[in-house]
Formats: sequence, C-alpha cells, structure tokens
Amino acid sequence: MKNNYQASVSFIPIIYIISLFILPTNIFCSEKNPSLLADKGLEMVEAQNHIRNIFVWKEGTWENLTKFNKPHHIYAYKSTHDQKYVFVWHEDFSPRVLKIFDLQKMKLVRNLFLGFGGDVKWNQENNIVHVYGCGSGCMAARLLNIEGNTLLEIGGSPINISPTGRYLLIYTINWVGQQNMEL
Repeated sequence: MKNNYQASVSFIPIIYIISLFILPTNIFCSEKNPSLLADKGLEMVEAQNHIRNIFVWKEGTWENLTKFNKPHHIYAYKSTHDQKYVFVWHEDFSPRVLKIFDLQKMKLVRNLFLGFGGDVKWNQENNIVHVYGCGSGCMAARLLNIEGNTLLEIGGSPINISPTGRYLLIYTINWVGQQNMEL
C-alpha cells in the first residue's frame, strides 16, 4: 500500500506540469509592470437597506464614490493600473451601466452601455477590455477607450485576458478541425 501511495503522489505533479504546456487556459506570458495593488483603496460597502456603494480611500478617509440611493447589483469595480480612473459595472434596472469615474476629481466621466454581460477589465493604457459570449461556442472581445469608442473588436472561442489586460489569447478550431491559437 505504501508504495502505491507514493507512486500516485509523485505522478500528480508530473500531470500538472504537462498540463501547463498542453492546455490553452494555462499559458503564461511575461508582461511589464503588472499592478498587484490596483484596488487597495476601493471597497464595496452594503448598508442595512441593501444599498451597495463603492467607497474610495482618499486623504485619510473613505469617500462614497457612487452615491446610489436605492439597491443596485454591482457586477464589477476596478481601478486603472495608474489609479487615475475606476469603473463600476452595475444595474438597478436593465440595461447594465459601466460608469467611469475620475479618482482625482471624484467625478463621473462617462456612462457606457456595453450591450452584453461578460468580463470587463482595464488594460495598462486605461482602455477597457470587454469579453463576452456571442452565441453557442462563440466569444468576442472589444477594446474601448474611456469615451466609449471601439478601438478593436475580435471574435473566437475561448478568449482569455492576461492579468494586465494587455494581451488576449484566442483559441479557435476551424471547420477542418485545425486548432489555432492567437495572442
């Protein structure tokens, strides 16, 4: 029994290491200056009446950024890598709204209506990366600037976003069964 246990335990790391090189979801790439401290000064606080607001730590005190006066569903909130802007993706009634705030002025800059659910992140150039489903087995991604203009739009499935939002990995299978990977 003891030998079988040791053999199976040593076999698990080998499978994991092999999977890092085979599975498309485990691809690593190097990026310059990923910010691990991006959201240190943001916090979502829920009041007793289920109203959720995003608060920002500014000059030694917490300030209410969103100032919602009724309950909203908050899907995501994140500041840019340089701490200049923050988005709050929320909805009280359909459709979802992506609000962009200037953190220095604590003012709303823009309301964007993305039209689809999905995943939203900032990239290092303060543009928004939006990845969403576009049908059965289909994904698409858009890169938008703060004004809401689409800078890039691509499709494929699946699409993975790198931690800094600088890279998109697209893994597709074409009609003859050939697999393609694009970065």
